[in-house]
Amino acid sequence: MDVRLALSALRNKELVFSHQPSTFASAQEFIFKHAILREVTYERVLKAKRKLYHRMAADWLIQQSGERIVEYLDLIAQHYELAGDTVQAVEFLERAAEQSMRLSAYSEALSASERALGILAASEDKNPAMRARLLLNIGSAHLWLTDHATAAARFEECIALARSIRDRSLESKALARLGRIGLEQSRFDQSEKHLQDSLTIAQELNDIDGIAYCLAHLGYINHYQGNYVDAEKYGVESYEFAKKTGDAIAQAFSLNMLAMVSVNNHQFELAHNYHLQAIDICKNAGDRYGLARAYSNLSELIRIQKLYAEAKPYTIEGIKLARELGNRYVLPIMLINLVYSQVGLGEIREAYASLREALQFNVEGDSTSWILFSLVGYANILAAEGRRDRALEILGLCKFHPETNSDTHRDIELVLDDLKKARADNIEAGLERGRSLDLKEAVINALGG
Repeated sequence: MDVRLALSALRNKELVFSHQPSTFASAQEFIFKHAILREVTYERVLKAKRKLYHRMAADWLIQQSGERIVEYLDLIAQHYELAGDTVQAVEFLERAAEQSMRLSAYSEALSASERALGILAASEDKNPAMRARLLLNIGSAHLWLTDHATAAARFEECIALARSIRDRSLESKALARLGRIGLEQSRFDQSEKHLQDSLTIAQELNDIDGIAYCLAHLGYINHYQGNYVDAEKYGVESYEFAKKTGDAIAQAFSLNMLAMVSVNNHQFELAHNYHLQAIDICKNAGDRYGLARAYSNLSELIRIQKLYAEAKPYTIEGIKLARELGNRYVLPIMLINLVYSQVGLGEIREAYASLREALQFNVEGDSTSWILFSLVGYANILAAEGRRDRALEILGLCKFHPETNSDTHRDIELVLDDLKKARADNIEAGLERGRSLDLKEAVINALGG
């Protein structure tokens, strides 16, 4: 059959129409007059031929799309699925998920990965290596969406399966992501154990990406524990490894950590330069999560210098991106950065709203360390309201708590400096009273209970 003559006849009968402009410059595109006509036509094609035609469509899309193939990964996978080619369908969905992850589109990545896992489960080809990869991808999407429990469960499944098929690379990657969960939950001993185990495997395999990932996260752990020399060493090493692979997102992640270390070492100009580099890299790479993080941390650097009007727009931009991404780990940190700017600008009512939203996220995330970080923001509001004694008690609670991280200790000293400038008496007595406060009661009070 001459396809052109057939299409011309269908056009004359107004059953199909030319679609302009065509998706591909070298091709003519047609659409059915009605969706129901398309369905009836499709159902009349023999099932054996349907599979052939779907394969031909997938192959044609690959050939035609060229450099634009990332736009059609999901559609190509759909055609391969209907063609009965499980391996190709899953592989293209994996590619779609990876592309979505790089663009911080975590819900889309999760959808593609779970769809791929469903296709694999329904097929005769059980392919344990492919299943393990999909479990890793699904866990990673849940991690970035701050669903730590589900993420951890998928990573544990991946590790068990990887060990059964002796895939050390997948085992290493899943262990590293468990380390990331521990970092976000401030369970540093647990996190470090997973990361060191992952690093050992990555070094054995000469997996440069894996080495960079582990070193960067070990750097963050050391930063939050106040070990700035070790944190900087890890940060520099991870950045150099990330440059070797050309992974821009990993480079920005390391630069962000180096900036945080520089802030707490009072090297503000160096921190500022690191942040600007990270922002530029994230913009070019389309890394929205990294950009949100960089904006927030740049605003933190600026608000520490009490330039609240300058800091606030960066914080708001970071918060906007974090809300779009659905990440509940960075959002409360950003909201507390906003609290400091709001207090500095006299926006007390707005500061309370930001504080309470942040604390609610902290409570839901079950992270004592970040609850303490938020409570120091609460103490800053109390100090601005003239409730000096209560502010000192909250600061004391946070100062003497064993899970207080280095960023929180830094902010405690900043709020104390402001209180001392107004009045230097009874500081230590107020802090000491805070040592005996109940954390849960303090949170309830801060939430307005």
